[in-house]
Amino acid sequence: MRTRNKIINIAGALLSVCAFWFVGSKVFLNWSMITTWPRQQVPFWTVVFSAACVYASASFSLSFAWSLLLRFLGQTEVDFRLWHAIYARTQIAKYAPGNIFHFAGRHVWGKKAGISHSVLVGATVLEALGLVSAACAVSLIGFVSGSQIFGNARWYLLGLLTALFLPFITVTAVKYIRPLQLPNVSTRPLTEILRPLFRAYSLYILFFAISGGILLWLVGLVGGTPDIKMSGIVFSAYAASWIGGYVTPGSPAGLGVRESLVIIILNGIMAEPMALLVALALRCITITGDLLYFTTSFITIRQLKNKISPTGHLETK
Repeated sequence: MRTRNKIINIAGALLSVCAFWFVGSKVFLNWSMITTWPRQQVPFWTVVFSAACVYASASFSLSFAWSLLLRFLGQTEVDFRLWHAIYARTQIAKYAPGNIFHFAGRHVWGKKAGISHSVLVGATVLEALGLVSAACAVSLIGFVSGSQIFGNARWYLLGLLTALFLPFITVTAVKYIRPLQLPNVSTRPLTEILRPLFRAYSLYILFFAISGGILLWLVGLVGGTPDIKMSGIVFSAYAASWIGGYVTPGSPAGLGVRESLVIIILNGIMAEPMALLVALALRCITITGDLLYFTTSFITIRQLKNKISPTGHLETK
């Protein structure tokens, strides 16, 4: 097991290095062109900050979905301010090398808040499954809408349906397969299980849809508004690149990996320097948005002073 984990981590590190080299070489070759933001458009940092505010707002759907999963798994007291404070405070740790410390931090803070280990593990598993499935669904929706290979449309449709229903199929299996049982799942009717999961899953779809809209707006600013088919591919590019960064072991917040994928996807739609400029601008937006989202945790913590013990632990009672 340890040997396998080492191999996976090494492979992830090599992939991240290759991605950084790919993006870095593109920046070096096109530096003179990417440093010139279209003067007729909105100033660069105005674009970044305004889009970052939208991205930070969209990130609230992630913490709200997490609170829904906690309640679904049996967390009796659900105060969104508390769960948002934990989620937003720890989410910034995804930028640390390893890309796992936001999960670890959420687990530590969650335990301090009185959430059981099994509930936290279950929420992490369901969140990962929901996020990846939602990103796959959004990616496939855009790819199908922009694809000209109609002969294979049935395979795209099959993939889309699989992505859309994968979380529900998995949890249905969990209900009946004893070794995989999650807290508060095996004893509940199937309809009561799928309803809250659908709400959380819808929030993940919303997050990727808003993020894809931001990318589409950037492409319109830099290279002109693409046609309807190309708009579908651009819209899905963020979700597709997010998957690549998420599944790459050790890549902090997908740095380098997501930019490489965005450049590759957009390179067939616009000139390479413009695709590179969009990818770099998108990273500036997501970093700024994550910082804004992080600051909201301090606001909610201030509102929850009566739930903080003298030792600094969060309390739900």
